Amino acid sequence: MTALTGYFLEDSLAAGEKAELAVDSQGRPFEARLVRLLGPADDFQPDAAWFSSAPAGDVVGHPGAEQRTTAGSYAATGRVELPERIAFATWLWPTLPAAGRPAVVFSANGSAGAGVALLLDGEGRPRIRVTPVEGDVVEVVAPTPLVARRWASIALSVDMAAGRIELAVVAGGAFERVRGEFSPLAAVDRGVGSFALGAELAPDGARHHFDGKLDRPRLWFAAAGEGEVAQLAQDEGDPLGTPAADWSIDSVEAAAHPPFAIGTGPLALTIVNRGQPGVTGRTWSGAVLDYRLDPAQYTAIRFHSDDLADAGWTTSLVLDLPVDLPSGVYAAELSIGDERAWIPLYVRPAAGRSRNDVLYLAPTMTYLAYGNDRQHTHAEFGDMTGGNPLRDYEHWIDAHPEVGSSIYDFHPDGDGCSFSARRRPLGNVRPDYVSWITGTPRHFSADLAVVGWLDDTGVGFDVATDHDLDRLGAELLGRYRVVVTGSHPEYVSGAMLDALEGYLADGGKLMYLGGNGYYWVTGVTEDGSIEVRRGHAGTRMWESAPGEDLLAVSAEPGGLWRHRGRTPNRLVGIGFAAQGWAGNRPYTVAEDLPAGLHELVFGSIAPGAVIGADGRFGGAAGDEVDRWDPALGSPPEAVVLARSQRFTDAYQPAVEDQLTVTPGIGGAENPRVRSDIVYWPRAGGGAVFAVGSISWALSLPLSGYRGDVAEICTNVLRGLLAGRL
Repeated sequence: MTALTGYFLEDSLAAGEKAELAVDSQGRPFEARLVRLLGPADDFQPDAAWFSSAPAGDVVGHPGAEQRTTAGSYAATGRVELPERIAFATWLWPTLPAAGRPAVVFSANGSAGAGVALLLDGEGRPRIRVTPVEGDVVEVVAPTPLVARRWASIALSVDMAAGRIELAVVAGGAFERVRGEFSPLAAVDRGVGSFALGAELAPDGARHHFDGKLDRPRLWFAAAGEGEVAQLAQDEGDPLGTPAADWSIDSVEAAAHPPFAIGTGPLALTIVNRGQPGVTGRTWSGAVLDYRLDPAQYTAIRFHSDDLADAGWTTSLVLDLPVDLPSGVYAAELSIGDERAWIPLYVRPAAGRSRNDVLYLAPTMTYLAYGNDRQHTHAEFGDMTGGNPLRDYEHWIDAHPEVGSSIYDFHPDGDGCSFSARRRPLGNVRPDYVSWITGTPRHFSADLAVVGWLDDTGVGFDVATDHDLDRLGAELLGRYRVVVTGSHPEYVSGAMLDALEGYLADGGKLMYLGGNGYYWVTGVTEDGSIEVRRGHAGTRMWESAPGEDLLAVSAEPGGLWRHRGRTPNRLVGIGFAAQGWAGNRPYTVAEDLPAGLHELVFGSIAPGAVIGADGRFGGAAGDEVDRWDPALGSPPEAVVLARSQRFTDAYQPAVEDQLTVTPGIGGAENPRVRSDIVYWPRAGGGAVFAVGSISWALSLPLSGYRGDVAEICTNVLRGLLAGRL
């Protein structure tokens, strides 16, 4: 199992900039050097030497360090003076009330672990715990456990001077109240401390994280009198007057100014590990599905005990990128003896330096969406591995839940993960990655085949990323005559689509060398993390809760771009049709193409010929495939160059294509389960060449980039550059 990993604080930089690298070597000395990834070393050999690299920097030694990652979202104030008397009330919607461990809802944290905590015990019973500076812990416990995913209201009062505590709970129509007393001399430290929601702050960090929602949490610097705690729990006004802090969320404000804080002034809460606004509160009626329409129904915040916004590791090395370093896909190669790890880095041309005519656009948002995915642990996918073994990096991912999940995974409470952090180690974004589903390279490792093919053509190319495109937009693309994609640009932001559409409208030319692209609406945070709300349709691992389809970071509807009228068909001429992981197929070249077009694309390959049939994959069409479909916006002027069909029933259609489940929808009978290669000459001189298959890229390096797939791509690239296509 690998114990050597790391990440770049910024993984896309211009030549001449400094690259900060954080490494966890478990305290062992390690060496690092910058290498340029040149693509596959030879034909497909994932268990031997799938990729090749060349040194691009000197070997640097480092004494090594052990880095710590702390997951779990919560909110905390800065250091404030803790009063003698506090009262607190909140609505809560626990998702793991009986987790077998404490789950802290609210805490007042003094020095050396002293403080007050409102928590759910391991059985889900509400409890107040007073931990004095000296003496015994004092607790009161409500007798009835809370029910998962049911709103309840809780209030507490703690009077340090009088030695009295009281807890009231309203849940499921029932009311419970418990009281306790303690010696005032055993009170907690009333000096400087912090308040927190969703966790307890200890000297060594936050602990006992809460899973669920909190709505309308309020704090008073007063003790509640007889009957007032019950009023607070029953939410019957504010008997203690205006609270010192009202920590209700404004989801609209949070979307407008991420990262967000709760409240203002000394009692403002800072969100740690993100948390999730834009979720329904206890007053949500179902009448609105958009938090912008009635923010008062969306005043809750969602916490998860495994949320992660940033691993927060310290910088181990700073690599000075020479100003004349060629743009390309690089990696920090880390080594301890025979142990190796590679941390990807994308280098753009230095400002003011000459650029090539071709841009390779690395789909980093898709890499992030799948980063550290644990789909192989899901019961419903247990039979999908096809006998492919799990590798050391997958075992490492399984053993380190604290480094965060992919957006294909689930939180401990069973909810889908909607955020994926960028600043963290990604165990499966590596050049030697082999997918447990397909037994082949996928995502980053597969896209090295595109990089290798571009390098083999001798046509100079630059590199940028999805994140660069989201940030720079049309300014980035406008510098290039041809843009080439990776094999699976599935996750894209609105800014990216705008830039691509504008680029094509202005005469730009795009080679879409993948499948299932431009599919999910993707929000991007300031630090490059992504958010996805799945909505209620599409081929998905989980779906959003009712009323929670809008992204928290941008207040835009989530789900599929298709359901916002921006189908991939309208952008690149084809769109997602089917997926399957057994029985790839070749393509058949169309027989009625104009002679000039056929020659430009296929050269000496005859009309009606079978292409993409060589290699151990069974064919270049496979994994996830796209089709030309006018009903979804494919333009009639787009020319279908080749088609692959008659897949087996291992290939099933995209879920969003099926209104009902009927016989004959599998690949063996369904004509919509197919892959189409299209050429689309755009008005204004732009053009799109789209292959509609994730597996296409893996056929590029076959026969040393001299197979038919590589030949076709090279013909198209040269034709686009020369203005003949």
